[in-house]
Amino acid sequence: MADHEHLGPVRVEWADITRSRNRLREAGIGLPDLSLAEVLNEPLGPTVECLSANEVAEHIAHDLPYAPDSARAMHVTACPACLDALHVFRSINPDRRKATRIRVEATITIPTSGAQLRIKVANYGDSRVLSAMKPGSVVVESSFLRAQHGKVVEPIHPPQGATEATVIIFPHFDCRLIAGETAEEVPIRLTGETTSGEFIQGRDVTTLVMV
Repeated sequence: MADHEHLGPVRVEWADITRSRNRLREAGIGLPDLSLAEVLNEPLGPTVECLSANEVAEHIAHDLPYAPDSARAMHVTACPACLDALHVFRSINPDRRKATRIRVEATITIPTSGAQLRIKVANYGDSRVLSAMKPGSVVVESSFLRAQHGKVVEPIHPPQGATEATVIIFPHFDCRLIAGETAEEVPIRLTGETTSGEFIQGRDVTTLVMV
């Protein structure tokens, strides 16, 4: 298959659950004796918002499968128990291939008018997909910004740990900020399609600055 093959849902086996439960117990997180089906859907942390084993696998396969501004997404990115569960699952499954992990730059500068929006994007996954993005297919969405018809224009030197990085230009965008206004810690979602038809998405938190 192509290097940018789609990574489907990760199958969780009973052995995975057993290893996870033992690691969690070692970390001081106890789980009751439940059936396999119950274990797969039982929150691994202290709150009902915490990820279950099934959701941990889904999270790893699809890079946070929730709306970026949803309460669930914000919980997962801030909850030590959920982050520990994700770390444990990855550590006991070293052969699991990383999903494509798209990250946007920490601060996005938005022009007021008459200019195109430029956003730097990096991929921390194993598949090199940014260079294969279909022109005009990239969309960026947040509660303050929507940009569409984005296209990759130039590769840039990737930050440490990233597989690749590029600049994406958006000729069309709408922003709810006014000139001089800044919005910090904004959940943002990027979607697009490769020339082979693979759907790509990434979620991150960024700062928006309207100049």
